[in-house]
Amino acid sequence: MRNILNKKSGNDATSSIPRSGGPALISTAATVTGDIHFDGELVIEGAVIGNITAEAGSEAQLRVAEGGTVEGDIDVPLVVVDGTVNGNIRAVKHIELAARGIVNGNVSYHLIEMVMGSAVNGALARLKERESQKEPDIALVQSDDYQLESTG
Repeated sequence: MRNILNKKSGNDATSSIPRSGGPALISTAATVTGDIHFDGELVIEGAVIGNITAEAGSEAQLRVAEGGTVEGDIDVPLVVVDGTVNGNIRAVKHIELAARGIVNGNVSYHLIEMVMGSAVNGALARLKERESQKEPDIALVQSDDYQLESTG
């Protein structure tokens, strides 16, 4: 595994982690402050203070390892939590809450797997098929009397 961020950081900027051959790693000695947008695979063993997002419709994966923490919201298609997340999670494909995984926030998911010992201190909400695919709302306009009809 390649160490991308391995030292304490006080940077409040938004980070973008590029796709590479292996997973990006935020090591146990690292604290990243700021939002992260990534594609590919990201493993957090340290701490992130900020929101984490991945491209909609991608196969991006986030793993919060044992001892890892996230203070912010997560919007990633595939999520595994074995550490602590203090924020809301939206996983449009799959979320796994491992034995030591703790989420202090709401979880929106398409498929969920919870192992005995994991905890969610918030609401669980299953995404509808349409929401998990992130289709745009479609509006139809009739040209005669300009009636607007929305499907969502």
